[in-house]
Amino acid sequence: MRHNQTRNTLAKLLQKAGCKDVAIEQQLLPVEGELDNVKGAEKGDESRMDVTALGFWGAWRRAFFDIRVFDPFAPSYAKKSLSSLFQTHEKEKKRKYGARVTAIEKSSFTPLILTVTGGCGKECDIVLKKLATMISEKTGNTHSSVMSWIRTEISYTLLRSCIVCLRGWKKQKTNMRDTETDFEVTYYRTKATTTL
Repeated sequence: MRHNQTRNTLAKLLQKAGCKDVAIEQQLLPVEGELDNVKGAEKGDESRMDVTALGFWGAWRRAFFDIRVFDPFAPSYAKKSLSSLFQTHEKEKKRKYGARVTAIEKSSFTPLILTVTGGCGKECDIVLKKLATMISEKTGNTHSSVMSWIRTEISYTLLRSCIVCLRGWKKQKTNMRDTETDFEVTYYRTKATTTL
């Protein structure tokens, strides 16, 4: 659930940044022996990428993103540093999908590793900064305010999923309006809470 909500938030951010052909859970092209010598690569016919977008890293260049959300406070991670956990998860995703995306899809692959508390790995941080640059150029807002808004959106997404994990789903009312927040509203709400 945390994964899917984060995936949906990233897709909305990519659309807001002006990326074309943003798709969720796009199936990868089938492997026909190209990855026989690559250890650990995902070769299944039903393999999918969490989010794909055209024009993120360059014009007419497709970018593939795969998301992982993990709990750094899990007992199995007790003796590992946070930076090593991010590196481990990024390497695992690259080993699994990197060669397939570059060799068969002829595109770029970026693993987006996040914690349930809102932290992110190096590559995810680069993607978020690029997103902030694209949105700020498109909307005319400052880079820092857009970056703050993006981090707030992702943090709220993770927080909502944690609350649902603890409390369960609430029954939605039939006349509920769209809950997608606007940049200006979120920005001023964040600014107001930080000054209190």
